[in-house]
Amino acid sequence: MATHSRALITAIVTLVTALAVVDHVPSQDQPSPADREQEVKRLLTELGGSTRVARTNAEKRLLELGPSILSLLPPPELLATASLRESVERIRHQLERRQARESTQASKVTLVGRRSLAEWLEEITRQTGNSLDARDLPPEVRDRPLELEFRDSEFWPVLDDLAARGNFYFEPDAVPGGLKLVDKPEAASKATSRVIGYSGSFRLSTPAAEVIAIGDPQGDAGNRPQKRLARLLVTVEAEPRLRPLFLQFASTDINADRGPDRPLAPFSPDASYDLAAGDGTGRTRLQLDYVLPADDLPKAINLQGVLRVTTAAGSAAIKFIDVGQHANGKPVEIDRRRGGVTVTLQRVRRERMAQGANELSVRVAVAYDSGGPAFESHRTWILHNAAFLEAADGSRVVLNGGFETTLQADGAVGMEYRFINLSEPLPRYAFVYVAPTLIVDVPVRFALESVPLRKARRDK
Repeated sequence: MATHSRALITAIVTLVTALAVVDHVPSQDQPSPADREQEVKRLLTELGGSTRVARTNAEKRLLELGPSILSLLPPPELLATASLRESVERIRHQLERRQARESTQASKVTLVGRRSLAEWLEEITRQTGNSLDARDLPPEVRDRPLELEFRDSEFWPVLDDLAARGNFYFEPDAVPGGLKLVDKPEAASKATSRVIGYSGSFRLSTPAAEVIAIGDPQGDAGNRPQKRLARLLVTVEAEPRLRPLFLQFASTDINADRGPDRPLAPFSPDASYDLAAGDGTGRTRLQLDYVLPADDLPKAINLQGVLRVTTAAGSAAIKFIDVGQHANGKPVEIDRRRGGVTVTLQRVRRERMAQGANELSVRVAVAYDSGGPAFESHRTWILHNAAFLEAADGSRVVLNGGFETTLQADGAVGMEYRFINLSEPLPRYAFVYVAPTLIVDVPVRFALESVPLRKARRDK
């Protein structure tokens, strides 16, 4: 009996060991980074092959591998043959567009276990790319241990949950792409009293609607009948890693009601809105007015609808190598295309400064496939794209001489950047321009339920 038991235990241990070994064998569906790099190199060779079948199959496979291989694709301008250059440009363009569209989806986090709030916030930043600055929170709040179990959960609901536990609130950070966590219990309490809704990578919130009594313009001047409006101030904010540009909607895109089959009419039913998205903060405030019934003031109202947020998605560092070789002030006209943006190096000029230093002026044109009146009205965001010089060792020279606009057109701008106090002899600098690769319209479908009404006041 004992011998039989020992044999059974040995068999179980052997089985468990075998399963563990199998569990650690790399899946063919998830090759290692080294294997993936080798596969991409092989496919690039086949992409430049002599047979059409091999080239077609290689291109199909590269597209199947998805945006994760973008960093493994050589810049098209460095490829030897025109046919290979054209193929890689086509593949890169499709993958960059796919990557940009995927980037507008909600970030997901998995947080399971017990850690301090500060450690959880660092983990959220690592998983999502959304920077969270908790330096202004008291040490006792940052160091407080929290037991969490979020699995593949969206960013905004998780952050709201942590804010409620830590009694803090958040606001746009001075650094783009981040949120600052603020320890103001009274403000945090006020924030948690807002009605909140989520739509993927966007968060919408509103305090209680305000009831406003106004004069009816259709009435007599001396005895105008009164109308009452429910005024909602809805804040729309994107995940901080995103770059919303402008927001559009019509009154008919948003519906309000005080219960089933009890709709409220918009105060301006024919109105359409086109708003800049938060001037770099990622937050936009909407004022929505609805006519309330004269005889029955509801306790709360519901809001449902859809907004269109035009968003700069994806990001690419577009590099022009050794710009100093063109620094004679003559036209250059070198194009680099990434996703839906084309950056053209137009001219480079070098001037001597005092004490032997150099000044380098780099003129570029930036053109997006997207255009139109809305883009024309809100293109100032392009002025805030990063630009710098990069030396051979990877060190950077930040923009230290300012810039000026040289062109403004539909979907495009021209810029001239100045870099001063550069050493002599002038190093072999690359000029790097960092730009979103695609301008996409993101539909934001939302519902804000049971928004309470405040005490009425009168507007004249």
